[in-house]
Amino acid sequence: MTVYRGNTAHIYIKFGSDDQMELAVCKDVTVEIATGVEAYYSTSSISPSSLIDGPIQIAGKINQAWINIYYVGLIDNIPLNEFTLCLHTDTVELYCYSCKFRKGSINIPQDGFVMEDYEFVAKTVAIVDVVPP
Repeated sequence: MTVYRGNTAHIYIKFGSDDQMELAVCKDVTVEIATGVEAYYSTSSISPSSLIDGPIQIAGKINQAWINIYYVGLIDNIPLNEFTLCLHTDTVELYCYSCKFRKGSINIPQDGFVMEDYEFVAKTVAIVDVVPP
């Protein structure tokens, strides 16, 4: 299992055909990627003859977020079923696509600062190396 932690992440939602809008800025985000590789042993063999790829599980947790209340008012009719999360670390940028919260709803206070922990799962992930300046 590989764990990525970052202090800055952005949540984007899709509206329209190809347009995306930044909905929130998150602090203290963790993303875990678990790959299920299993060894296959043939009959009467003590070493594996091949490795079989298993399912990839992508999950994460957001500890704090600031949600743009103005945008929430604009997209009142758009369901927040899925979102994209972009996590920035010192060495990589992680793009988690088709994310969904494990909890069914988010309680957004009037000031937009969410201090609760929210867990999410994602369908796919892209990892991009950051080249230092």
